[in-house]
Amino acid sequence: MFGIGELGEYLIRFATNLDPNSNSIFGFKWPKYDLNSRDVLTFYDRLIPVGITQDTYRQEAMKYLSQVTLANPL
Repeated sequence: MFGIGELGEYLIRFATNLDPNSNSIFGFKWPKYDLNSRDVLTFYDRLIPVGITQDTYRQEAMKYLSQVTLANPL
């Protein structure tokens, strides 16, 4: 099972190396976020605990916030 220990390992490797995948013993590569592909590592609570999904669920809200921020700079 992919528990808190594995997630903690990813976070520690990212904090120390800026790469969550360095010396990965879990065999799953955490993708680098890119605005074109929007690939993210998703953690599930099921038999297959991780997968790659597309970060599109908040795309319209982020577009709106960007427009408001550009129209009203601080």
